[in-house]
Amino acid sequence: KISSITIEKEKQGQELISLRKSQEEASSELDTISQERERLQKEVSLLRRDLQLATQSHTEILEQLEQKKQQIRTAQSELGETSRKNAQLTSQLAQLKNSHENLANLKYKG
Repeated sequence: KISSITIEKEKQGQELISLRKSQEEASSELDTISQERERLQKEVSLLRRDLQLATQSHTEILEQLEQKKQQIRTAQSELGETSRKNAQLTSQLAQLKNSHENLANLKYKG
């Protein structure tokens, strides 16, 4: 009976050692998983920051583009106004030349 008790105790001792090894392995694996989780969280944080910066940059570019469009519209409007004034002045100049020629002709005739 003593030997069967001894054998049983040895079996339990071996099982305890085996359970401790399994627990150590599981604990080690858990540490590895925790480290990987922290690494991934840092990576996600960096990617979110990069996305935010890219979005901000994209928004700034769109705002600059809208400003440029407005500047182009303003310049086109000013160009149109300048063209109208130029046509008006060209017409007035033609009238003045015509009047000047008429005066010169009258003086010549007279």
